[in-house]
Amino acid sequence: MLTQLAARELRAHGHPEQAAQLFARAASEPAPPASAPRAELHMYATALYEAGRLAEARRAYGALAASDSTDVDAVGRLATLAARMGDTAAVLRLDAKLRSWSVPYSLGAPAAWRAHLAALANRPTDAAALMRIAVSQGYRLIDLGVVGVHDEPDFQMLRTDAAFEELFGPRTGPLQLP
Repeated sequence: MLTQLAARELRAHGHPEQAAQLFARAASEPAPPASAPRAELHMYATALYEAGRLAEARRAYGALAASDSTDVDAVGRLATLAARMGDTAAVLRLDAKLRSWSVPYSLGAPAAWRAHLAALANRPTDAAALMRIAVSQGYRLIDLGVVGVHDEPDFQMLRTDAAFEELFGPRTGPLQLP
């Protein structure tokens, strides 16, 4: 986990080559057994995704989704994998599933995953709008041990977009508390 966190921070702050080396190292670890805790299985699947081993990541996330159909993160990552792999039919199917998600206590995660898809389709205004919806539904932008928006690979190409920067860019001026 620490290797992946360090790699994400390196990538987010302008060191993609060093990040790629750490992602590759994390993905080269032996796969956990299917009986391992879900968090461990997710972590390994994320390592595969971050290392660009997309077919393997798709299998790992597919197994997670198959074992728990309410795992919105597995479904969401399957959607982003489909987008990265050019599987338009799967993207449309999974986007529709996320749009109509009705599992209680999802806390905006379906909208956040749809924001990933918008980002990967180079639709920054839609990505920012969907992230605003996700936050309004309870989605937390930053949790330690969870990929945050600032270090998420799906949002890297939007770093210079004004709509996205307004929502996620560095803050200037004094802190304004509600």
